[in-house]
Amino acid sequence: MKYKIIKQDGNTAVFYVLYGDNTYAVIEVTAGRPLDEILKDVYILTVNASRQQQVDSPPEGMEDYLPEKIATTMKVNSFKVMNATVYDQFGLKLEKPISWSVTGTDKARIKDGAIEEDEVEEETHYYIVAVCDELEKKEKHTIYPPAPPEEPVPDPIEEIREELNKQKADSELAIVTLMQMMMSVNVQTPPGGDGESGEETPPIPPMPPMP
Repeated sequence: MKYKIIKQDGNTAVFYVLYGDNTYAVIEVTAGRPLDEILKDVYILTVNASRQQQVDSPPEGMEDYLPEKIATTMKVNSFKVMNATVYDQFGLKLEKPISWSVTGTDKARIKDGAIEEDEVEEETHYYIVAVCDELEKKEKHTIYPPAPPEEPVPDPIEEIREELNKQKADSELAIVTLMQMMMSVNVQTPPGGDGESGEETPPIPPMPPMP
């Protein structure tokens, strides 16, 4: 920007400021301080100052002022998507490159502008680091191993059904065994009695129906 002090009265100084896009603004600041300090205030105020298009020739004797912008603060909006904003000593947004990196493990890296993580067997920690000039910000991140598969929950209805089927099978086996034993006894006893008393063997009662 270019500037010229167009009025100075006591503790007040009025600056005419001309911008590179041929617009201008009139800024009033407190005087009675070193010029460099006053110009820094003027520079900050020009950011939101009301500008007008320069039509006539600007005042003669204008001087250039372009302060050295120093990266003073950095605000990281998101480490995961690597988005941050840098501000200069005037609190104004500063367009400066930011370097991003991953430290602490080889299981994570920056690839195609995004954070890529590998699958791990145990909990793994790493840092995403943002650097701009002397400014550095970092944030700790963790990669968790996959959760173990859930064990199937027994179905109580199915358990009851299996128990009933088992009991039924046991009952059927017991009945078959009993029938075989009775048939064996019947075969071994001769007709007409037991051979000693002469009494006849009573007939085998019918088997109850199987459940």
